[in-house]
Amino acid sequence: MHSLLDWNAVRGALEHCSDNELTALLAKRVEQLTEFDDVPLEDMAEFHIITAEDSLCDIEMGLGFSPLRNLANGSYYGDPDFEIGAEWVEVHPGWIEAYWALTDGFGAAIFVQRNPACDPSLMALLYEYGGDSEPF
Repeated sequence: MHSLLDWNAVRGALEHCSDNELTALLAKRVEQLTEFDDVPLEDMAEFHIITAEDSLCDIEMGLGFSPLRNLANGSYYGDPDFEIGAEWVEVHPGWIEAYWALTDGFGAAIFVQRNPACDPSLMALLYEYGGDSEPF
């Protein structure tokens, strides 16, 4: 998992990323934050790039929470009362984005590679709440 926690890391990722779709998605989110460019990124958001090499344990450690758990009520994906804790999920051809508002004014965005080797529970959650029934 690649965690982009400050503006320098984001600029480096935009400059060196070889995946055009991911670069465009990151650039879109950065542009949405440009009005706050005098505010350190670590005070507003963090971006995490998740690929097939990342285990669910790695993802949870990197995020500091499990995307499979609703932080408000403690339910887990698969529980009858589960509702995703993310504010939104967007499915793109090669990537899935999701955003969690963790506190007032601060959140975490994940960019998950659409790959059959990615964690199946995470992928099922994102496809279900992203409204995409065609995984790959």
